[in-house]
Amino acid sequence: MAFDQLIVSGQLVADGGDGGDSANHDACSAGGGGSGGALHLASPGLSVGGQLSASGGTQGVNPGFADAGGHGGEGRLRLDGLEPLAPTVGPTGASATTWEGCAVVDVTATVLTLSSGTDCDWVAFDSTGADLGSGVVVADGTLDIASLLPAAAAGSVHVYFTRDGVPSPVGVGVVEDPDGDGVLGPDDNCPDVPNPAQLDADGDGLGDLCDDCTDGDGDGFGDPTYGNACEDDCDDADPAVYPGAADPPYDGVDSDCDGASDFDADGDGFDSADYSGDDCDDADPAINPDATDVPYDGVDSDCDGVSDYDADGDGFASADFGG
Repeated sequence: MAFDQLIVSGQLVADGGDGGDSANHDACSAGGGGSGGALHLASPGLSVGGQLSASGGTQGVNPGFADAGGHGGEGRLRLDGLEPLAPTVGPTGASATTWEGCAVVDVTATVLTLSSGTDCDWVAFDSTGADLGSGVVVADGTLDIASLLPAAAAGSVHVYFTRDGVPSPVGVGVVEDPDGDGVLGPDDNCPDVPNPAQLDADGDGLGDLCDDCTDGDGDGFGDPTYGNACEDDCDDADPAVYPGAADPPYDGVDSDCDGASDFDADGDGFDSADYSGDDCDDADPAINPDATDVPYDGVDSDCDGVSDYDADGDGFASADFGG
């Protein structure tokens, strides 16, 4: 049984069966006990708190006669990832044989850590199957394969460990750096784009060099200093400011990023006279210094301050309108 993590708290038994008894007949020999079986547990996170047994079976007997069967032989326990514990003692007073295969219990950066009963041989290949090297790691030792990465196709190194020529399903370690930037696969925020600095301006887990929307304030619009697939934000530090946001006038903030003056509420191109502008009515786009002022309608459409009832501009209102 091979698992990423295996915890055994109960009893695992691979005992041989007991031999059959003879029914008190001189001509019949009793049966021999069956040999113990084999248990193979493989996990880099192996924990055994229960009982393991691979005992041989008990001999059969023939009451009154000496022709009893033999006891069964003891089985075998193999634990890859943990030094084998003392198994249950069988009927012969012996216990099953134990053996520990090589298990990779940790991979940190380029360093592989082993659990092994003795030295382990290793061989490394890249993703194309090219041989990158081989060697020996001492019992419970470590192997740093940093020197193998530069020669590995696609930055992938697969290391296989064996003990006495016997492989283990958990005796495999993989280190990947497909973009060759020195930052390994699971830790690389741009696994396919070289970015050794690992810059991530918006903290979203994607590096700046491969993030198609560097959005510092999380409003869905990107910082224009980066190449974005999303629409640019005029203030990427304020989530309330973005294209299409509500833009209350006269607060000095271009909330909708349209570039228009925040003091020109009617959008006629002139700021309100209440905010140092020239528009005498900032609620009506037809009233501004460039507008045509039709006389006698009571509206100072061009904001010149002259009476709307003095069409000739001589300073006197028309007699038709009380002048």
